[in-house]
Amino acid sequence: YIMRQHRIPLMIFKYKSMFVLLISTFICQNLIANQEEQLAVENKLREYLQSIDQKNVSRISEHFYFDRKGWDRGPVFCFGEGTTREFSDLNELKSFFDKWSNAQSKTYNTHIEELQITLLFDGRQNRLYNADAITNRLDSSGQVIKKQRNLYYFQSDKLSDQDDSWTDWKIYMISNIEI
Repeated sequence: YIMRQHRIPLMIFKYKSMFVLLISTFICQNLIANQEEQLAVENKLREYLQSIDQKNVSRISEHFYFDRKGWDRGPVFCFGEGTTREFSDLNELKSFFDKWSNAQSKTYNTHIEELQITLLFDGRQNRLYNADAITNRLDSSGQVIKKQRNLYYFQSDKLSDQDDSWTDWKIYMISNIEI
């Protein structure tokens, strides 16, 4: 009878330990997956900023999302106080960036000073991230031309229920915030 009494607490300890191990493993796997996605979003943001620096309208437009699940409209830009622009199709977006690139006379490089990437939604059919970036635009001599803060919203959609394939991360909204 005494041997049985020692077995019960040992079994409870064993099962509690296994439970804690399983929960810890699950949490660690989610953190690793989240970090991988955050790195993918950061890389897409850096590619986009490089396209902006090069004023390459075709490459710039590749970074925006028009066929999103859960939202049947095009990308939205919010410029400062109350100025919002929604794009209904890719040609409208390209036309906007063509006008913008023709108005830009200076060449510059954009450097990210601060970046915080946050998961906003982790659904079965889509995932949303926010990249809060403070950037400096530098001229050819390295002097700051402009410092700005933008919120970039990225989305990836699941391609098929049969496998775990997802679309590339694309921007669906940009908001400019005064510093």
